[in-house]
Amino acid sequence: MIFAIDLDDTLLNSRDLWETAFSHVFRGLGYRPGDFFVTRRKLPDHYYSLCEHVRLILSEKDLPLSLAGRKEAQMLREMEKRGKDFLFPDVEYFLKELRARGHYVVLVTFGKKKLQGAKLKRTGITKYFNEIIIKEFPKWEIIQQLQRRFPGEAVVFLDDHPKQLEPVAKYCRNVMSIRIMRKEGRYNKRVSKMVFPKAKDMRKVLDIISASPEVIHSDAKRIKALAISALKRGFVLVYPTDTIYGLGCDARNGKAKKKIYRIKGRPASKQLPVIMADMKMVKRYLIVGGEEERLLKKVWPGPVSVVLRAKKTKEARVVFDGASTGMVRIPENGFARSLSKMLGVPIVSTSTNISGKRPLNDPKKIASHFAYKRTAMPDIIVDGDILKRTKASTIVDLAHFPDMRIIRSGAGIKTVRQYLKRGLYEK
Repeated sequence: MIFAIDLDDTLLNSRDLWETAFSHVFRGLGYRPGDFFVTRRKLPDHYYSLCEHVRLILSEKDLPLSLAGRKEAQMLREMEKRGKDFLFPDVEYFLKELRARGHYVVLVTFGKKKLQGAKLKRTGITKYFNEIIIKEFPKWEIIQQLQRRFPGEAVVFLDDHPKQLEPVAKYCRNVMSIRIMRKEGRYNKRVSKMVFPKAKDMRKVLDIISASPEVIHSDAKRIKALAISALKRGFVLVYPTDTIYGLGCDARNGKAKKKIYRIKGRPASKQLPVIMADMKMVKRYLIVGGEEERLLKKVWPGPVSVVLRAKKTKEARVVFDGASTGMVRIPENGFARSLSKMLGVPIVSTSTNISGKRPLNDPKKIASHFAYKRTAMPDIIVDGDILKRTKASTIVDLAHFPDMRIIRSGAGIKTVRQYLKRGLYEK
């Protein structure tokens, strides 16, 4: 997800910063706090033109306009010095948390680079942004440019000014516009559902956004990096496989696995299956003899899950929750397999449905499907369009090889019957 955040009064207490810099530069001329914004309102067409504003101030006192350049430079220097003092205290936590969750965070502000750069000079927040965009055209156009660069990704736009939020909501699709308000900020009398009058409440935005799954299209840029970041953070993903949509997490993360049990309403006694990147990873966690490996290479990569004996190592006990066996497959789907490969560990891959209900292959129906249960929800849905296959994988028990038992008949059953003949029987 992309977070586009405005500068004025959302990250910085810009009003007080302006007034402090103004009074320091113009105090010898008899100006008082508040005078800056009184004169600023007289220049609606030059809202961010500091030089024009300074010219107006000097003309009111009948002073030489040749001072304008020097006074403007003085104000910019004052802002550069004082930026850190006017950074809202919760901002660094908020931005750090967004980056840690794998989001792409962009500073989006309308104005001149010299002016806005002076405000940011000593704040220390630039390290939390993936990108800083300062343009002299409407923000909705900036948002549209971001969407063209990152097709398919949702955008959250945070601003304190309704006149900035309304055009974005009107002209941009797939954008969540949130108005952030503070006690120190402007427009406090205009209250709406998305108004947070206290600075510390800014973190509630994260709760609002995380209340529903984030949907990412599989053709979006950085999709694998976002998915891996989410898995490392202990999030639960819905992602496309070569059969149906899988519900998964890092197989080593006990907390995330418990969340999957809650999402599905699945009994904790039923083990969660996993996918692995390749045979080398399978042999790291499970016991695979020479003949079993030869047979498995006939059905993998593919839609066949296999029960094998688990190794008695610490990492195998963590992945399979201490069980003596584990269910695994190497999927044919390149995206699903690459998640395990890039993370370097097994990924849980259970069917995306509430236990007892039919598995889903349409990502647009997944969120509403789990909303029916109203307990827990997946964190991220990777939209790979409607999948052609509608059956879950075939499950074969090889834990007592050479005896082989088909536990569930599904996708890949023909391949199983073709290659796993000796000692094979069905449940």
